[in-house]
Amino acid sequence: MTSNVIDFGEIFYFMVMGFIGGFLHVIINADSLGDLKTFSSLKRLVLGPCSGFIYSLLYSEYNFPNSLMAIASGWLGTDFILKIMEKFNPAEDQPEKPETPET
Repeated sequence: MTSNVIDFGEIFYFMVMGFIGGFLHVIINADSLGDLKTFSSLKRLVLGPCSGFIYSLLYSEYNFPNSLMAIASGWLGTDFILKIMEKFNPAEDQPEKPETPET
């Protein structure tokens, strides 16, 4: 029989690893200190733990390589989630086309 007990310590651990991945993404891609204070950075810092949580549901063992993969999911998972969000709401990110006069 398998136990259906949820280990919140492991889930929290993978969420922290996802946050670290998102944080590293924000720090490395920032051009200036002002870039750290943008809404885009905040989205990555919030989505990092979310992708770490998703990874915690999918991992096989609680060990070192899975910790690195949780950091990688925090780094790359944010890009994946943001691209999915752009697909479902494309009008928000596209610039408005200037009106052309009719001839």
